[in-house]
Amino acid sequence: MEVRKVLLVEDSDIDQFIFEDVLKRKYPDVEIVLAFDGEEALDLLASSISPDLIFLDINMPIMNGHEFLCEYNNLNYSNLVFMLSSSQLSADVESSLTYDFVKDYYTKPFSIDQFNKAALHWERQKIEKI
Repeated sequence: MEVRKVLLVEDSDIDQFIFEDVLKRKYPDVEIVLAFDGEEALDLLASSISPDLIFLDINMPIMNGHEFLCEYNNLNYSNLVFMLSSSQLSADVESSLTYDFVKDYYTKPFSIDQFNKAALHWERQKIEKI
């Protein structure tokens, strides 16, 4: 496992706790950076935090996940994004997956299987760039 840093964009303290607890049990060396909304996530990315993976909620205050995706699409970042939402609405899934950088849509609660699938996408992307 080569993933070293993950950005979680999530406004729920409980969901942040679950994410950190699940991930740290299996991969204690992975650094987790937290953002409470899309605007904070964009600010963190602009400050060069450079995560390997981004896990993004949809329903958040200030800037929600869909607004983040729209802004992120206009920037020159290459991070892979994975939706992590409680929404199972087909409109949310379809809207999220229209972006090439969004590789999958997961529903909460977060699981280590979801992380492992995301890490495989990341590893494949690294191989394709070689």
